[in-house]
Amino acid sequence: ASMPDACPFIRGTSFSDRYGCVDTDLDSYSDGDENWTVENGSDAFPLEPTQWLDTDRDGWGDNQTVGAQRIDDFPFNPTQWRDTDRDGWGDNQTYGATQVDDFPFVPSQHRDSDGDGYGDNLTGFEGDVCVQSTPEEVDSGWISRFDRLGCRDVDRDGYSDPTDLWIAHPDGFADAFPDDASQWFDTDGDGFGDNEEYYDGQTWRTSYRPDGCRTTAGTSTFDRWGCPDADTDGWSDPTPTWLASPGGSGDAWPEDPTQWHDTDGDGRGDNPRGTTADVCPSVAGTSVGPSSGGDRWGCKDTDGDGWSDLGDAFI
Repeated sequence: ASMPDACPFIRGTSFSDRYGCVDTDLDSYSDGDENWTVENGSDAFPLEPTQWLDTDRDGWGDNQTVGAQRIDDFPFNPTQWRDTDRDGWGDNQTYGATQVDDFPFVPSQHRDSDGDGYGDNLTGFEGDVCVQSTPEEVDSGWISRFDRLGCRDVDRDGYSDPTDLWIAHPDGFADAFPDDASQWFDTDGDGFGDNEEYYDGQTWRTSYRPDGCRTTAGTSTFDRWGCPDADTDGWSDPTPTWLASPGGSGDAWPEDPTQWHDTDGDGRGDNPRGTTADVCPSVAGTSVGPSSGGDRWGCKDTDGDGWSDLGDAFI
């Protein structure tokens, strides 16, 4: 038996929701009219042949078969319709939306509880190690991105501040200088950073107290930072590549804490308060002081008797 024509005075081909009514897109669902609306079962998409139902009334269709257009990935959630990364969380991030994906293009992440840009799923792409960063940390940009992601980084150099469970370099990987944006690693552990320079976001700058001997612990602070300084006078011990004064800047007396420079190279130190201080620091000389039978150290002594020309009555 034939089914009764729901539109006896209008030619139509619909047969799914009602028989014999206008079906513009020829998908078998009739176009709606004032007596037959979407609520009754008419085509929710009268001009789209691949869609007809829209359960959640969000303008995206329920039909998810291959080739369909305007597919609703969330047919029962009116606040979501697209799920680009196919992780079950929606792309729509507007106010009031539910099932929101904070990372719509990253299938391994969907939530960022603290809003720092790193996902809560630790095993996912760029997983957040510290998922409860404070608003102050997030707003101030105190978020690490190198040694571990999403943790407190007060100096904003990308390396996280150390904690009891995440210790500083070199024993760990945290920032050895958490209050200095120009330094973060200290390979030899002497308190001087490995960086010679750093990028401040606009230009390259010299780092604060760069270690002149990154793999050898040291305490020198004057000629170079962080190199061996046997006499602890602040001037580093000389090496074949770091010569002593006057040929270089190294300590000319690496075992005497009272002397370090010898401008005229005569073997007597420039420091007037130091051992055998050179009275004539800019002119080489061989005179010796009273303790060695002369009058003063390091001045010109033409006759070589230990007395300087300045004080010798018999040159």
